[in-house]
Amino acid sequence: SHNAIRFGRMPQAEKLKLKAERKVVEKEVAGPMLADHKILVREIHGAYMKNFSMNKAKARLILTGKTSKQPFIIHDMETFQLAEKTLAAHMVNGDNPEPESGLQAGELVPAVGCGELQQREAEARLFHCCQSTSVETVT
Repeated sequence: SHNAIRFGRMPQAEKLKLKAERKVVEKEVAGPMLADHKILVREIHGAYMKNFSMNKAKARLILTGKTSKQPFIIHDMETFQLAEKTLAAHMVNGDNPEPESGLQAGELVPAVGCGELQQREAEARLFHCCQSTSVETVT
C-alpha cells in the first residue's frame, strides 16, 4: 500500500511474495534429503510408540508413585552408570531391574571412574541396553 511505503514498511503483497520465494528455494535445496528424513522420522516414531507405549494414566501412576515398583530416574552420569549396572544384572539374572544396594529411585550414587567414561560409549551402551530390555519412560 502507499502508506506502507510512505512510512518505510514493506507492502503486504511484497512481503508475501518474498516469503513464497524463500519457501520455494528451501524446498528445492532440501527436496531429496527432506523426503528421506521424513521417512526416517516416521519409522523412529513408530518404533518408539510400539515399544515405549505411555499414556496419561500410566504416566500419572508413575509420577504419583502409585506403581508396584519405583521408576529409576537417570539424570546424570552417576545414575546412568548405576542404571547401566542394574540393567546388565537384570539381563544376566532375568529378574526385575531394581537399583543396587537398596537405593531409592532418583538417589545419587558416586561412580568410580566417571571422568574416564566417554560420552559416545555411554550413549552406545544405553542404546544397546534399551534395545535389549523393556523400559518404561515418561516424557
